[in-house]
Parts: sequence; C-alpha cells; structure tokens
Amino acid sequence: LPDRIDLSIRRSQGISRPGLRIRRRPSLAAAEITLEDDLPVTSTVQTLIDLATELSPTATERAVNEADKRDLIDPETLRLALDDHAGEPGVRPLRQILDRLTFCLSDSDLEIYFRPLATSAGLPSPLSKVRVNGFEVDFFWPDIGLVAETRRPPLSPNPSAPLLLNPGAVGGGRRATEGGCGQAAQGRREPE
Repeated sequence: LPDRIDLSIRRSQGISRPGLRIRRRPSLAAAEITLEDDLPVTSTVQTLIDLATELSPTATERAVNEADKRDLIDPETLRLALDDHAGEPGVRPLRQILDRLTFCLSDSDLEIYFRPLATSAGLPSPLSKVRVNGFEVDFFWPDIGLVAETRRPPLSPNPSAPLLLNPGAVGGGRRATEGGCGQAAQGRREPE
C-alpha cells in the first residue's frame, strides 16, 4: 500500500485520518467521479488537474505520459477536457505542459529533459516516437538526417548520456513512418 492516500471531497464533508491527504473542493461534479473496483475515484482529467497543483512540471508531464500509455486519456482529449475546468487550480500548468508546439509523448524523464537541450543547441523541433527503417526512435530530424536515442546500452560508459545516430546506423536510409511531436495532438500511434 502507498504511504499516503489522496482524497478529493466536497468541502462540506469533514474527514481527517492519519495517512490521508485530503483535497477539499467547493464542488465535485458527478461527471468527475467514476467507480473503480466499487470505489468512487476522480476521473483521469480531474486527477491530472489535481496532480498539476502539487507536482513539478516534469513530474506532471510524466503523469500525462503514463495516462496516455495506460490508455486512460490521450493528450488531445485532455486538452479539450480542460476547457470544462477553466479557472480551476492546476489547469494553467497542465495547459502549458500540453502546448501543441512543444509537448511530445515521452517514455522517460531523460526524453523530457533532452527536448529543451536540443532546442537550445539550435536544432529544429524533432519528430518523436517515430519508426525509422523499422526501429522506433526517440527523436528524428529528417531534414538533417539525425536520430537521437536517450537510452544507451547497459554496458555504455555513460548510460545516461543521449546517443546521437545517423539514420544509416538504424538500418540504412532515412524513412520515418510515424508522426511524433507534431502529431502528438492526435494521440499515440501504434508502431508498424
């Protein structure tokens, strides 16, 4: 069991127990409550909004990525759902994370940290999570023929350093078969 259980309740309810973190809100719409194993829980949208009030931007982005991986919600659906929550705490930071020009689905914190590093080095926005010559790669710049992998082989002398590859090293040529950052708005696509 977790060290702490988070609860979102209507302000009028007075609950206090050790091991519980309670979020009191003026209201909680019925649409934001669902049942999981016969327990009432907040919707994925409401949970991500709540998390955005207390987590760092990187941790919030990880939560969005994890929700997408688990098929709970995709980034575009989340963007649209935030319109129904305008003005709530957590919505603004979540919108900033989901910016269509900068948000990319990621599998690791290293991928999240790598994007601004690549931008500051003067690289254009890459495609991410694309298939190049049959291999899914983390980042691909088709115009300059560059692939970047943010995970290294386990025996690498520096396993946390990004690996930059010429697409020829990923099977020859440079054929991307799936969209990334620019297409993250439509959700994750299945690999070929």
